[in-house]
Formats: sequence, structure tokens, C-alpha cells
Amino acid sequence: VPDERGMAAEFDPGQFIQVQVPGTDTLRAYSLANCGNWDGVFELFVRIQPSGLFSTWLSTRAAVGDTLTIRGPQGAFGIHESGLRPRWFIGGGTGIAPMLSMVRRMAEWGDPQPVRLYFGVNTVAEVFARSAVAQLGGALADFTATVCVWHPEAGMPWGGFVGTPVDALIRDLADVTEWPDVYVCGPPAMADAVDRALAAAGVPVDQIRTERFTAS
Repeated sequence: VPDERGMAAEFDPGQFIQVQVPGTDTLRAYSLANCGNWDGVFELFVRIQPSGLFSTWLSTRAAVGDTLTIRGPQGAFGIHESGLRPRWFIGGGTGIAPMLSMVRRMAEWGDPQPVRLYFGVNTVAEVFARSAVAQLGGALADFTATVCVWHPEAGMPWGGFVGTPVDALIRDLADVTEWPDVYVCGPPAMADAVDRALAAAGVPVDQIRTERFTAS
């Protein structure tokens, strides 16, 4: 939508919007996975929950052209400038959304910091956003992505990392010569485990920024 109509999608990487579930007054919060743009596009990752209110609407009633009411963008989670220190981004499940937004912005602006992206899911079937992650590899000069599958299914070959993002993080922290700035988003249990691993390694607390999912 042209900007002169006031419909540009203006937001900072790491922010979220609240979506009103159609037919109700209930709001659901979702982080944005893309970057601000003049086209009025908000990219969301929504995990379909069997009894979720918005999930049920999406899976049973939603159709192209439906109108949604949103509030936002909101939130202060995002990149903090700190020179050329490496930046590590850790997302669990749909917590990858704000990580992609921030790293995509880095790619847009040609930021020179080395980037590591850790993306964790439970099973191979749950891996998504592969093309988005792959595109970042061609857009950033120094980029490494580790997709982590905790419990690969029998009969579904997986050639990537087996374990959680915390396992991969602990492995890689053992070899660093400069503490990175770390950004974390995901379920509370994962975020807490990441915080413990970072503290045990000695990463300064002021270089860690964490956003935990809230119950929906």
C-alpha cells in the first residue's frame, strides 16, 4: 500500500504486534519476522495449537482477504549498538521471528558484525523458515546458522545439529575469544536455560537481552 495512504509497516526489528482474534475482544501477541517496509506487510509465525483461540480461527475459518485488527508495533526488544562485537541470536520455535527481523535488518544495512543464529525445534517436522535462514547466508559477510532438532523422528533423516540451542551454545562458547552480544527469544524454559549457560560461561549480563514467550 503506498505510504501516502498511511499504510506503511513501520517498526523496529524485534518488536511485536497484538492481533485481535476475530469475533472476540481477545488479543494475541506475535513478534514480527520481517523488517519495516513501505508495502504495509507484517510477517508473523504462528504455531497452530489444537485448542488455541487464534489458532482455531486460522485453521478453520481464515480466508485470503479477511481483515484483522492489530495494535502496535510495541516492545523495546531489539539490537543495541555496541561497536563491532559479534552478535549471537537464539530463537526457540516461533521465537526465531524477532531474530530474523534483526538479522535481516543487519543484512539490509550491511552491518559488519559477525553473526551466529541458533534456531531450535523439537522435531524435524517442526523445522521451518529454511529459505529465510539460507538467504541470510548470502547477505552477510560473516554468518553461521545452527538449526537444532532436539528429538529427530525415526525415519526422518536429519543431518544437522541434534540437541537444543542451549547444547549448541555451550559447545560454541568454549571456543570464543570475545564475548558476543546475545539475543534470546523463546519459551521460558529455554530462555532460562540459555541465561544459565551464559552466566556459567562468564558472558557479562549487560550483553544479554532476553524476551520470553507469555502464555496465550
